[in-house]
Amino acid sequence: MFGYVKPLECELKVKEYRSYQAAYCGLCKAIRKRHGYFASSALSYDCAFLALLLSALYDEKIEYKKCRCIHRCNQSGKTFVLATPAYLYAGDCNILLSYYKCRDDGSDEKKLSAKLAAFLLKDKVRRIEKRLPHLCRSVEQRLLELSKLEAEKCTDADATADCFAKLLCDLAAYSPYQDAAGSEPLRWLMYNLGRWIYLIDAADDMEKDREKGSYNPFNAANRSKDELDFPLYKSLEQANNGLALLELKRDAELIENIIAKGCVYRTELVLKEKQDESL
Repeated sequence: MFGYVKPLECELKVKEYRSYQAAYCGLCKAIRKRHGYFASSALSYDCAFLALLLSALYDEKIEYKKCRCIHRCNQSGKTFVLATPAYLYAGDCNILLSYYKCRDDGSDEKKLSAKLAAFLLKDKVRRIEKRLPHLCRSVEQRLLELSKLEAEKCTDADATADCFAKLLCDLAAYSPYQDAAGSEPLRWLMYNLGRWIYLIDAADDMEKDREKGSYNPFNAANRSKDELDFPLYKSLEQANNGLALLELKRDAELIENIIAKGCVYRTELVLKEKQDESL
């Protein structure tokens, strides 16, 4: 369930694009700093958004450093955000969620690569459990509830999406900025974004899951993609409502682009099978 929450790059200003690249690379560097080089291969756009959002919301002091990473060798003036509490926390969340995803893929789909990745991430997760015990217990409980519903072949996509939506709420609640737990707009944003991530992933995988005989809430309910517009767009609408109530100290237009344009575009991509993001 990774990789959907990112900007629509063709609609970004040059400054916004560079800010996003610096944030994305900043999360990668934060993961490497705390968990090592291999762990950074689990880097996700979704957690980059979390780092960007928390850092902007709580007005962290941001410093930039020149980026010499080989992945950006074709870019001039490239920089990355030096690790802050928000970026280090988002990196922990990235590793935690990647571990459970790899573990589930290894168990459900018998993927050897996923089993190996889960094994290599296990030690990182143990360290996170010492720093963030409440978050780790909560994430594990949410995923257990989700696994139970999926094992029962639940036909109610709202019920399964609710588990993942609450998990994203927890990521906000246990952030290094403790007052995030009491920020209702932030929790509402994260809840509906989590709901959208689960639903868009399910919609994207309908054909693949049908061929493999894997669980998919939409297939279990015999729904077609033509029926999925409302729950997907409604989730994004509610996420936008939560975002509108937040007082972002910087990168507001970039963050708005991600939710209002990037996520909307990816919904259209999945539902209407568009091919060219430059349109």
